[in-house]
Amino acid sequence: MSAQELPAVQLKNLTKRIGQKSIVDHLSFDIPKGEVFGFLGPNGAGKTTTIRMIVGLIAISEGQVLIHGLDVQKNFVKAMSNIGCIVENPELYKYLTGYQNLLHMARMGQHPIDPKRIKEVVALVGLEDRIHDKVKTYSLGMRQRLGLAQALLHKPSILILDEPTNGLDPAGIRELRDHLRHLAKEEGMTVIVSSHLLSEMELMCDRVAVISHGKLIQVEQIADMVASENGIQTTTLTVNNASDAKELLSNTLKLEATLSSGDDQKLSIVSDRDQVADAIKVLVDNNIRVYEASTQRKTLEDTFLKMTGDESIA
Repeated sequence: MSAQELPAVQLKNLTKRIGQKSIVDHLSFDIPKGEVFGFLGPNGAGKTTTIRMIVGLIAISEGQVLIHGLDVQKNFVKAMSNIGCIVENPELYKYLTGYQNLLHMARMGQHPIDPKRIKEVVALVGLEDRIHDKVKTYSLGMRQRLGLAQALLHKPSILILDEPTNGLDPAGIRELRDHLRHLAKEEGMTVIVSSHLLSEMELMCDRVAVISHGKLIQVEQIADMVASENGIQTTTLTVNNASDAKELLSNTLKLEATLSSGDDQKLSIVSDRDQVADAIKVLVDNNIRVYEASTQRKTLEDTFLKMTGDESIA
C-alpha cells in the first residue's frame, strides 16, 4: 500500500496495562484521512489513555500505533511531526499576548515557522481582533481557539483533541465544531476528538469508536449508528381531525395509527419513509389538512447507552 493510500492512524492490538489490569485492551481500527473521528466511552473506558499512547505521552504495553504508516515507537519524531494535539487544557502564558504565545511556540519547533503561518492560523481560528491582547483577558472559548492555533502552527495532517469543549458555552462549542468540520472538509485534515457531549459528537463526527472497559465495542459511521432499524420510524402527524385521519389510514393503507391523548389534532404511525409519504398524500387527497409531520429518530445517545449498558459517560 502506497503512502497516499495508508490510513492516517492505525491502531493494532493497542494495549496498556498497569500491574495486572488492562486499561486499554487490544484496540484495533483504522482512522482514514480527512474525517472527524470520535472516541466515545463511559468514564474510565480508556479514551484518554488511548490518546496519550497515540501521541507518546505514556508507554505502550503491547501493540502498535502507526501514523501514516510510521510506528510511533520506532520513528517517534517523524511520526509526531504529523500531529498537532491538545490533551486537556492548552498550555498558555496568560501574561503574554496571544501573538506572543504563538511566536514562542513557533520558536520551540524543530523547523522555523514563517510569520505568515502565524497570521494564517490566527485567521483560521477567528482571533484576528484579539490576537494582540493578553491571554489573561481572553474568555475560555478564546483560549481554546488559541490552543487550537498553537496545535495547527506546524501544519499537522492529524489533529487530536481530548475534551476540547470543556468549559465552553454553547456559542463557543458551535464555533469549535465549525472550525473542526472546516479543517476536515476544506483542509483535508484528520481530526480525532474525545468528548463526553454526545449530542455534539453526533453533529461533529463522521465516525466514532465506542470503547468500554478498555475494549472496542464498535466503529461505525454516525449516520449508520443513528439510523432506525430496518428503516422503521415513528412519525407524529398534526392534522385538523386526528380521528378521521386514523380511520382513513386504516381503511386505505392498513396503517395503524395511535391518537395522542389530550390533543385531537395529533396521531402517530410506525412505518418506513415511503409509507409516511403515502399517508400524507392520502390525507391531503381526502381533504384532511396536514400541518406538520415530525419523525422521532434515534440519537447517538440512545445507541451509546444501548451499547454500553447505560453506563455513565465522562
